[in-house]
Amino acid sequence: MADAGIANTGQSFDPASFGYPAVAGSFANSYNFAMGNLAGLLDLVTTQSNYQIATSGSTASLLPAGAILDREFKNNEFECYLQDSWHLQRRITLTIGLRHTLLQTPFEVHGQQAQPTVDVDQWFKTRAQQAAFGNSV
Repeated sequence: MADAGIANTGQSFDPASFGYPAVAGSFANSYNFAMGNLAGLLDLVTTQSNYQIATSGSTASLLPAGAILDREFKNNEFECYLQDSWHLQRRITLTIGLRHTLLQTPFEVHGQQAQPTVDVDQWFKTRAQQAAFGNSV
């Protein structure tokens, strides 16, 4: 509403066009949003778009609004545990174990996932280098 404006424009929702006092300039933006909400005007529309990635991964097609995007996630996990107990004395038992766990990052098997298009390692290195020069780039 701030770009289009209602307050002090002489249009139908402007109080000055009906003989009422004009909207203060410092309050014009707030007035525009409030009047737009009361009138049911859409000043901002947000949509969510889903794309179906081709099997090659190089192209994508826009899905219609409300279409369900099939996803199939997979992850690789492996875990093993070895344990042994020794009775050192009648009242003392020593138990020792070793556990190995492999938990890989889950991924979408058809490539339908977001991932950075920049080298994140290089991005952080560049940020550190620029910070050393006092730049906030």
